[in-house]
Amino acid sequence: MATIQQMKEYFGPRHFAFNQGIEIESVGEDGIAVCSLKLRDDQRNAFGVAQGGILFTLGDFTFAVGVNSVRPRTPTISGTVNYLTPGKGGTLRATATPISLGKTISVYEVDIVDDEGANVAYFTFTGFTRQPREKKEKPENAGEAKA
Repeated sequence: MATIQQMKEYFGPRHFAFNQGIEIESVGEDGIAVCSLKLRDDQRNAFGVAQGGILFTLGDFTFAVGVNSVRPRTPTISGTVNYLTPGKGGTLRATATPISLGKTISVYEVDIVDDEGANVAYFTFTGFTRQPREKKEKPENAGEAKA
């Protein structure tokens, strides 16, 4: 099971999500992850609620934490979102739960709620686990010009 610290190191300290203020709250051995974000003024839209892009970033990153804790080397290949209600609270919390963890394809659902208890957004994400490539040895005459 990956720890919060291991996942922070996996993504690196300058990761976009961390620069947005997203925090990893928990990582479970079953691939469930929880992340949160205290909304800043620059992350709100003209109506004063969470901007859609920051919601997608929170959802996608929470998926990434969950899936990569059990299937390293898994980027997002597809994501869909349903925005349910405006995120009015000061803190958003996302929970990523695996629906299917295959050898190469993983599917998750991610729910975002605000600190007022409102269901803000619902996502499904699909990831593809990349397998390490085996290094092939070059033949002795590789790279030589042919006459």
